Amino acid sequence: MSSRSSLKRIRALRDSGDRDAFSRDLWHEMAGLGWTGIVIPEKYGGSGLGYSHLMVVMEELGRGLMPEPMIPTILGAAALLLGGSEEQRRDLLPGVAKARPILSLAISRRGAASIRITSRPARAEGRQVASLRREAARAERQSADRLVISARTSGRGAERSA
Repeated sequence: MSSRSSLKRIRALRDSGDRDAFSRDLWHEMAGLGWTGIVIPEKYGGSGLGYSHLMVVMEELGRGLMPEPMIPTILGAAALLLGGSEEQRRDLLPGVAKARPILSLAISRRGAASIRITSRPARAEGRQVASLRREAARAERQSADRLVISARTSGRGAERSA
């Protein structure tokens, strides 16, 4: 894969004005190699190889300056595995292992380009829906098809922004 990337490619993607700033074709090829499903258990469509195998792939992606959204997708998948419902895991993780959808973990941090998360979810058509407010542009969010967010549904702090 590193032969597919270069500083020239990175600059061309950055300057193209393309919303994604990465190659979706290459992203799907990476998924075809099983990379997006490395940490996803087999029962959810991944290979379940774990983080040590992921680090080998990530090292090579870093060496090749690959801008494809591997880190946000892995973080989103890990969040679903750790805190998502069984229904969410069944619905989303098999697709993530095939690079559809692209996930991103939405984290709100003070003073950083992030998403403001109002952690008081509402019900809409029987589903929990959290309110998001965009504060600044961020590449991981721009290319994401789905955001994985955490929201408190009860207890202390449920009515303030995270």
